[in-house]
Amino acid sequence: AHLISVSDFVTSVGPRRGLGAQATSEFLENLRWTSFLLAYQHDTDLEELAPLIHDRRSSHNGGLRASVKVRKLPNNTDDYEPFLKYVRNRLRQTNIVG
Repeated sequence: AHLISVSDFVTSVGPRRGLGAQATSEFLENLRWTSFLLAYQHDTDLEELAPLIHDRRSSHNGGLRASVKVRKLPNNTDDYEPFLKYVRNRLRQTNIVG
């Protein structure tokens, strides 16, 4: 008898894992930013973004090292103005990737 498993019925139709970070890394390389803030919403987002953080901090990426700051977006709000003011005034950063 053939046992039926969930994987017999489930297919992933999204992009492969890490593709978003790879595309963002290539985009940032073209911008030639020397620093930027990486803003994320959920803790699970960090796993997806880890390759991006590593790529931008390492010198093998076109010989250009970028300073990367990582901050979590505030919870339970749609008003990001205080967060953006903090980023601009305290972190002195205007290049933001989210």
